[in-house]
Amino acid sequence: MAATTRLTLLAMMLLSASAADGQRRSPRPARPARPAADAGVAAAAPPANAAPELISVSVAEADTHLRQMRVYLFTPPAGATAYGLASLGDGARVWALLPSCRPPNPDDPRDPCPIDRVVFEAEGGGSVHAMDPRGLAPGAESRRVQSFAVPSGIRRVHIKVMGLQARVRYEATVDVERLVDLVAPQGSATTDGFAFELARYPAR
Repeated sequence: MAATTRLTLLAMMLLSASAADGQRRSPRPARPARPAADAGVAAAAPPANAAPELISVSVAEADTHLRQMRVYLFTPPAGATAYGLASLGDGARVWALLPSCRPPNPDDPRDPCPIDRVVFEAEGGGSVHAMDPRGLAPGAESRRVQSFAVPSGIRRVHIKVMGLQARVRYEATVDVERLVDLVAPQGSATTDGFAFELARYPAR
């Protein structure tokens, strides 16, 4: 009887150990994944042809870069009409003083026309009124001036400095309302224009 009891207890202990070992080895059921907050909603991808957003820089920063290229932007004096301003209409007005364009000279390695013109482009529609470069004096080697008028309603403009053959040498986007930060030019009004103090604005 005692032997039978011991055998029964031993069998029960082996069965318990085997069951416990089986529980340790059996894999735990995987927890169901939590649905994402936007499950079932497709992420909207940006259009393949979407233009990158243009970030404005300060007018002072753009002006510094332009002056390094010998291009000077000014707020014309009040009432100024020279260099085509009179025909451009109302808006934020700007003069751009440019270097001269000279005939090529094989003995002079410098670019004969480093700056062809400046371009103002309105962002988001609308047009900036502009004049072609005009010489300060007769002759092909004269310094040149361009005039611009940015109509009200245009929030930002893209400024491009162009070399010959439509080569973009510099570009920046600025807020139109900050064009008032441009300084007035040094010089004096004349009967038919404005005489810039060119010594203050070197071109080469």
